[in-house]
Amino acid sequence: MRRVFFLCTAMLLAAEVYAQPRRLSLNEAIQAALENNADIALAEETAEQAKARAQEQRSTLLPNVNAVVSHTSRTVNLGAMGIRFGGFPGLPVCSFPNRCWTSR
Repeated sequence: MRRVFFLCTAMLLAAEVYAQPRRLSLNEAIQAALENNADIALAEETAEQAKARAQEQRSTLLPNVNAVVSHTSRTVNLGAMGIRFGGFPGLPVCSFPNRCWTSR
């Protein structure tokens, strides 16, 4: 089994080595060079990093907005306070404390 695998692999590699080179037109060669040029890829990445740094610096000029919203629900036992309503053992109370502030 290993020999068959080895022979198949060797044949595939040999086919790649002895394959005829592909003929390119001038435009195709230029396009391939532009797509595979490491200097161009590095320049594009450097430009993206510069844009990100500029955006990060501009973000310090914007205000910082914070907001907090919470909800509390509880039932007050009126009977423990000595208040008696016919058939109402307690009174539901809801509160929504909200806060919002900005800073620079």
